[in-house]
Amino acid sequence: DVDGVLSSLTVKTNGNVTDLTIAADVAGTIDLDGNTDLTTVALTGAKATALDVDGNTDLEALTVDLTWRAGTATGAVIDGDLIVNANTSLETLAITSDNLENLTITGNDDLTSVDMNGVTVAGATGSPAINISNNDLSATLVDKDDTASSSTGDGEANDLGSVSNSGIKNASTYLTAVAADTDASVVVLYDTVDFTTEADATSEVSFASGTANASQDTKLRLAYIVPNTADAGDAATKMKRSFILDGAGVDLDNIHVNNTALYGSAGITGDLSGNPAVAVSTAGLLTTDALALADAAGVTYTATAYAGNQIDARLFIGINSSSTENSASAATSAFAYNVSDTFTVSLDGLSITVTSTGAGTTSLALVNAIMAEWERNYPATASAAVVDWVVTSGTDAIGKSISAPTGYMGINFRSKSRGSSNIGQTLTATHSSGKTATFSNVGIIIGNGQAQTSASGDNMARGLDIMVTFEADTAGTGLSEIGSATNTQAAAGVSFSGSGVTANLANAAAVATELGSSYRPNSTASYEATATNAYVSEDRDDVRAAENAINAASSNASSFSRIGWL
Repeated sequence: DVDGVLSSLTVKTNGNVTDLTIAADVAGTIDLDGNTDLTTVALTGAKATALDVDGNTDLEALTVDLTWRAGTATGAVIDGDLIVNANTSLETLAITSDNLENLTITGNDDLTSVDMNGVTVAGATGSPAINISNNDLSATLVDKDDTASSSTGDGEANDLGSVSNSGIKNASTYLTAVAADTDASVVVLYDTVDFTTEADATSEVSFASGTANASQDTKLRLAYIVPNTADAGDAATKMKRSFILDGAGVDLDNIHVNNTALYGSAGITGDLSGNPAVAVSTAGLLTTDALALADAAGVTYTATAYAGNQIDARLFIGINSSSTENSASAATSAFAYNVSDTFTVSLDGLSITVTSTGAGTTSLALVNAIMAEWERNYPATASAAVVDWVVTSGTDAIGKSISAPTGYMGINFRSKSRGSSNIGQTLTATHSSGKTATFSNVGIIIGNGQAQTSASGDNMARGLDIMVTFEADTAGTGLSEIGSATNTQAAAGVSFSGSGVTANLANAAAVATELGSSYRPNSTASYEATATNAYVSEDRDDVRAAENAINAASSNASSFSRIGWL
């Protein structure tokens, strides 16, 4: 008799156990396996994510009336999972537990009755898998004359008939709901069938032991539904190209797209220096006329502020004062970080917490402790392909002057990518005193290359430059209005002109730098991101290769169903 709250429950190879009552809340699987004297199982009041009843050779009757529950993992959902297998004396099985996603009933040699009264829907995931075969279930099937003019082959939509004397009871609602899911896999085979054809010829058909389900006589089938697993093909993609312009002052006269000068003969007249937000406004690059000319050239034209090589977020640590973000009174005027204090830093889903006796004397000691903990959790070498931030210390971490209060030390988090993916990522830092505020004196300022203030509005990653992006209207490699990275000012190309710069982009490196991506989803070598390589130095949100469509492979689906005969 098992009650309580459990992570899992296994009752296995207990040769003398005859009676088992379970009312526990189990956060995992209840596994009843190989208990050769087990004759009674009571599950009323129990909860579990899954139930496996396997090889209990004396068990003659089983009622599954527990409640399916979600597991403990983040995002877990309710997907009932039931296996009843190789219980060689089992004669009757009643299932009332709803939300049943996966059901396997196989190898129960004496099983003549499966009653599913109360089971109506599959689980939350919506990819149900059902296999009822190789038991001792029988039925009488009568194939009636079909009246529809199409889809009236065996097991097709308008194939009419009826089932009686069925060993599978009250299953119509559940099986109909499951079969309606395009991701469902459903195999329901009787073991013995008296089958009457439309011509009134009756024969008895039996399950052939050792023969695969797919090759069993179709007269045994109540349902044989297999989803299509063949390649579904790929749609053609539109070329998308992005370029970085120096936000400190761009020597740029015009941008040419598909043989069109977006700023006409007058060229660019807006202010592109000093303020990226202004540069990407209608007063800068995105004038009404430029957008209209791009549209006429078959291109969507956008611009993004705060991009480039120096996208970063910056954390400064020093003495707490009215100029820090966590302004508070302190008992001492000197920096103090105590052994019982904690300091937590988070960025882009990455987070570390430091508690250190070695960080109690200077802000540099605390910065070094934070850096060491970051390296321990996200080592620069081992995580190089999956962590999108280069972390350095010092108030001049990227070679540019950083304004900070006297005595403060800084940590710089610089994005490896130069496009839009990391712009606006929020950096958070929290200092918590282990005793009271009077025992510590730690001040925090967070900012970026644009601003570092005590306000929270600049607590995000930003760069100093401008990104312009062009997306072709036409998909495919041959008709793209902006070509590829090798195409410049001619038709189907992009280029930039400026003082002393020719129309050839190869000679315009001082004006614009093109971003890249190796991702080719329609190609065999697609360079798709994985858990070990996220291609963090590429700019896949802002760059897309033009690829032609790939036709879908022939479907390998099967949709044979007589569920409507029930």
